[in-house]
Amino acid sequence: MIKNQYWHILLLLTSFFSFSQEFNFKEHPLVFKETKTSEIIIIDNEETLIKVSKNVKIPLKHNGFLGKLKDYNSFSIKNQTYLVHRGCGPVLEFRNDSLVRIDNSFLHLNQLGASNFVHKNEIYFFGGYGLFTFKNILTKFDFITKEWLLIKTKNNKLVEPLTDCFFYKSGFFFYVFGGYTQNEDEENVFNKNKVFRLDLRTLTWEKFRTDFFNIGTNRSTVPKMGTNFFEYKEDLIIKEDKQLFKINFSKNQVTLCRTEVVIPSINMIYSKNNVYSLLENFNHSYKQNFTISSLPINDILKTPISEAPFYYEERPYYLYGSMLFFVLLICVLGYKKRRFISYYLNPTIPFQYWQETELLYFKGKKVKHLSEDDIKILNKMALHPNQFISLNEFNEMFTIDYENENYSAIVKRREKKLETFLQMIANVSSYDFQDLLHERKNEVDKRIKEVLFLPKKIKFVKK
Repeated sequence: MIKNQYWHILLLLTSFFSFSQEFNFKEHPLVFKETKTSEIIIIDNEETLIKVSKNVKIPLKHNGFLGKLKDYNSFSIKNQTYLVHRGCGPVLEFRNDSLVRIDNSFLHLNQLGASNFVHKNEIYFFGGYGLFTFKNILTKFDFITKEWLLIKTKNNKLVEPLTDCFFYKSGFFFYVFGGYTQNEDEENVFNKNKVFRLDLRTLTWEKFRTDFFNIGTNRSTVPKMGTNFFEYKEDLIIKEDKQLFKINFSKNQVTLCRTEVVIPSINMIYSKNNVYSLLENFNHSYKQNFTISSLPINDILKTPISEAPFYYEERPYYLYGSMLFFVLLICVLGYKKRRFISYYLNPTIPFQYWQETELLYFKGKKVKHLSEDDIKILNKMALHPNQFISLNEFNEMFTIDYENENYSAIVKRREKKLETFLQMIANVSSYDFQDLLHERKNEVDKRIKEVLFLPKKIKFVKK
């Protein structure tokens, strides 16, 4: 019912524009634009050639072709028009109002629904469907051997096997988006979020993200399901119902335009400021099954409503998360191993004493089983870092009973405690005693003996 309404709307529109043209056919015709003159050519029932602007009908001449002509796509190369079967294989040249087959190939039917383009005067097919599989291959027609060649691309695993896509070539870049592929369960899945770009200079694929099919009213990702597209100057025009979009890939910009024209066409071709649409009549009471009608491009492209980027760099959030995780991990390990880091920043000082925690480290490793006397000595050393200390200052640390204990017993105990401390340091570090202890007499009072433990070998950290 809705399709019938579309048909009646179209008839009203085409009758409204007095300068519009209309051609009716019982069978699906082939419609293409001839390169030299930009003339719209129609081939009806594979027998009659029609030049639209001149409304001239002549018998079609050809030297044979494979398949149905309605399944051929047109390509422009050096002011010459070529027709290639949409499943890849046969290649026809439109020459002097005739079709001349020029290939040595066969009807592949291996890339149905492929995306195609011309680069350096050569015809390329990407993707498609055939032999029960979706493809992500790139093939090229060789005009010398008249055969199709498989072209190797770099990182082709990046691009998914796709068919029935939107596509456009802009400069050295070929873009493909929309369409559908198959998931792991071999179910058809629409490609709504990805844009793939092939750099034709390096044959390298890139992947981007797009919100084009998801923002606002969900749009069809498959052209044959009602969405039509055609090239207009430097833009790709996508038309679906009353929505019309202009995509400029060099600027990465999509523009939504106002339009009231509903064109449920099978195919759309732009030529000489007019858009030619092939429509199918779903109202079987009507005698003709297909109609070709033209409308001025200005009646389709109206005032721009909004603009937005069409695609953007695919943000690898999982990589960002991984990077954040590793940064945090490094920070945690760095905090836990900060003694190692501190040592390796100054490896000539192997010992570190952290005063707040009363922990001793040798080359970043914790020295275990420090006694209370060891900690007392280290704390005393921390009060005079890397300085000579009078031995008498250690007496108070090891005096048990000031009143009853004689000086000789205190000195003996002091010597024993200091020797034990030095032995512990020697066991940890494998240094000789002479490297761990320097002795001297006080410069003012020669009776006073002074010692320096771990000369230039210890750092005191107030944390």
